Amino acid sequence: MTKKRHSISWWLLRMIIGFLGLLIILLIATTLNASIRDGRIQNTSLPDGSQLVDIGGRRIHVYRQGTEHEGAAVVFVGCFGCNSATWQAVQPDISQFARTIAFDPAGYAWSDSGPTLTPQSMADDLYATLTVLDEKRVVLVGFSAGMLPIYDFYARYGSEFEIEALVSVEGAILDETEGEWYQPENPLGLSEGMTNFLIATGLARPAAKQFQGPMPDTVTNVAYYELVSEAARTRKSLRSWASQYSQATHDDVQRLLNSAVMPTDVPVVVLQTADILDASDALPGYEDLTQRYAKASVAWYQTWVEAAGPGSKLVIVPNSTHFIMFDQPEAVIDAVRNVVMQH
Repeated sequence: MTKKRHSISWWLLRMIIGFLGLLIILLIATTLNASIRDGRIQNTSLPDGSQLVDIGGRRIHVYRQGTEHEGAAVVFVGCFGCNSATWQAVQPDISQFARTIAFDPAGYAWSDSGPTLTPQSMADDLYATLTVLDEKRVVLVGFSAGMLPIYDFYARYGSEFEIEALVSVEGAILDETEGEWYQPENPLGLSEGMTNFLIATGLARPAAKQFQGPMPDTVTNVAYYELVSEAARTRKSLRSWASQYSQATHDDVQRLLNSAVMPTDVPVVVLQTADILDASDALPGYEDLTQRYAKASVAWYQTWVEAAGPGSKLVIVPNSTHFIMFDQPEAVIDAVRNVVMQH
């Protein structure tokens, strides 16, 4: 009996050792694969229209099209988790009548890593980038949380630029309800240590690809979209994405909500999906917040356009999710065309 137990124990020990060995080999393989893929992306020749702007020790990647056009530059600012691929269903068409700049926050695409992504840090980088590019006349187009750095930019740097209009694509609002989205905890329930481990070993790459989903059919700049989407799965970009779930981001959003006021001395166009009050696709645990936020947004948007400059309007976009620029790109293109042609 004792020999049999000893045999079973030894067999289990060998199984455990073998499993751990395979796990170590897997982690080494995924880490090497991530390093190879990251190096390949970072060493890829920049696409035509891409530019690395030195803002004083760091470089910010921007994608510029329609540079032959004069007048105001249309500057696209995405959410904390967005990169310049976000705009590739609308930027090519808008570039037919305006100079356009898609802005990649620090750590995304070919932008160097930088501070934690907050409204202030993104606004500072946007200011430095536009200053180096000598762009003084701008139309700012923000999507979702991308409106937060735009509000901050407007409040702190607006007097140094001729901001001709603001276009908000389902953009963030300056309401206390907005702050509830930006908690310092990772929404996936992962600790900081586990998040860093998954990113460092390359295990987060497949999850990031799954999270991105397939390329929308409306994307017209396919090659660029695919290239930047691959860059979004590098460890550098994933670390930037994870940095938004921090105490620094939470605190800075609260600072902005407590200090900024809605811009009312320029025309604003707000694009809002028709089913904003439908919370049926809310993330688990966010159903109540989604519903409350939707109601607050409807009221805030309406108040904003009524108080803002001549030509301001609220556009209800049918048959669209939150991602209006992918679901109904013509709505965004038309909104930008209208404000550009007014000047």
